[in-house]
Amino acid sequence: MRIVCDEMEIFSSRYSKYFSQLQKMFIRSAEGQHDLYLSNPEKISSSDFFSQGVAPMQKEEWKELIQRIAYAPDKKNWSIDPHSVTETIHARLSITDQETDDLCRWHILPGEAGKWAEMPLKILMENQRDWSVIQCAICVYERKRIKKALDSGWIEPQGCGGIDEIRPTLKKIMGTFSKSRCAVFVDSDKEKSDASMNEKQIKIKNALPRSL
Repeated sequence: MRIVCDEMEIFSSRYSKYFSQLQKMFIRSAEGQHDLYLSNPEKISSSDFFSQGVAPMQKEEWKELIQRIAYAPDKKNWSIDPHSVTETIHARLSITDQETDDLCRWHILPGEAGKWAEMPLKILMENQRDWSVIQCAICVYERKRIKKALDSGWIEPQGCGGIDEIRPTLKKIMGTFSKSRCAVFVDSDKEKSDASMNEKQIKIKNALPRSL
């Protein structure tokens, strides 16, 4: 996931009570679960967050980490590819909740940054057997980053017990935390390649846009 932050005020002492959450977000980015795009990454090293919120790591370690994982955003070629949700769907770290747009699917508040950053991407399926199909596809296409996400537990499969149970499961997950990260894998069951989706699949698709 790409985490975008244009509001460097988040790293000031005004938001010091959220520094532990921000630290978790930085650590997960250092581990490779997310990419951080900050409007002015150089300012982090002179921020209150850097001087107060980096423990237990040494400041030199944090300085190196920030230089390694924080990027200035260049959004010209950014896109949302639904077939590569671990890499190109974006979230915006912001002081207040705002409406989502085509570029950013979530607005993450400072107080929930760590919880969100550590959350695995849930893959909902009709049943657990479908997970073997996804794993084979990952092996065939040799997507190293997705393979690492699997090995690290950043992707979490969940069989729902049939197509009728996917929407209730999704609703339950979103009821726990509205910014939960979910994707759905469903067999098309089409008799022809150009056949339309059935009514159940359409309902699942309509339930997903704000949940992906």
